[in-house]
Amino acid sequence: MKKSCILLLVLFLVACGFKLRGSYVLPWKSIAINQAENSELYNLLKRRIESSSQTKVFSQLVKTPQKAEALLNLSEGRAKNVFSLDTSGRVSQFRLHGSLNYQAIVKNQLVSSGTINSTRDLSYSDDQALAKESEEKLLWESIRQDMVIQLLRIMSRAPSTPSPSPSQPLPIPARK
Repeated sequence: MKKSCILLLVLFLVACGFKLRGSYVLPWKSIAINQAENSELYNLLKRRIESSSQTKVFSQLVKTPQKAEALLNLSEGRAKNVFSLDTSGRVSQFRLHGSLNYQAIVKNQLVSSGTINSTRDLSYSDDQALAKESEEKLLWESIRQDMVIQLLRIMSRAPSTPSPSPSQPLPIPARK
């Protein structure tokens, strides 16, 4: 009975398309990241990349990026906004918003760029200010981890070399 329940659960998960995330294989053997080696973002990215692929990570600010096949330019932004007020006009919720702008450059040509956004809501109470401060730190860490995972998914699908640019612009087809 127990085995049949487990088998049924496994079959259900497979049938619905469930798949573990797995590892991220980047198309480059080495990558330079333009963050300081002691930054949280750099360390999180480095751990994730080196634990799931054969890619070596260099910090652009410390080591020579010329050795790296790809250069990853990153800029991270944060915003904390009042999301809702209670009946007495005090803040009852904040919205935390993180953004990560990225550019992947290979052989001095852009192969991928964009912005990744992640948002979390934080309920707030003056009575629990210290606890809410700790919760806010955890939410910021969660936002950063979410953005790094999304970045690695995008980078794993990026081309390993820049696409050749045509010498002549492509003609625009005439409308009929």
